[in-house]
Amino acid sequence: MKNVVFKSLSGIIGVISLLSSHTFASPAGMDTSFNTGIPMGFANTINKGYIQADGKIMIQGGQSYMGIPAQKGSLIRLNANGSFDNTFRIKYTPFGWISGVATQADGKMIICDHTYGGLDRIIRLNKDGSVDSSFDGGAVNGFVDRFFIQEDGKILVPGDYTTHNGVSANKLVRLNTDGSRDDTFVI
Repeated sequence: MKNVVFKSLSGIIGVISLLSSHTFASPAGMDTSFNTGIPMGFANTINKGYIQADGKIMIQGGQSYMGIPAQKGSLIRLNANGSFDNTFRIKYTPFGWISGVATQADGKMIICDHTYGGLDRIIRLNKDGSVDSSFDGGAVNGFVDRFFIQEDGKILVPGDYTTHNGVSANKLVRLNTDGSRDDTFVI
């Protein structure tokens, strides 16, 4: 098993892969097969990153990766070896920046399009980055930076907000698989 580590190095944000039994203190633990021979780094902050079930790496933040301009909303996907995944491109124009991401079992991604002074939209992207028009997660009047996908596919949306689609919400709602609010979930 490998660990992916996000590390700031001299103003450049780097992504490296380490064998799970080693740390930064042991250079021998660095996985040299990860992105071999390609200068790596991000031109700005990486906010979050995680490894998907298929081994691909989702990265939120950064303005460019290895000279490739970041996509709209600063969300990119790397292949397991660290190379840029050309099969994923965000195909919509976000109003702000992507503040939350979670990948569902089918590979689709729930994202939050965060805007300053407006409503944060909850959107689902298909595996290729296009918007899934069958999903309408609505909007909250505050900030969402994560989602939790339940085993039944329903989506918990915690955050700093008081309404979801104009209806009172106490910083947590649960969405059905189509994005509609699950009114049976009351806290």
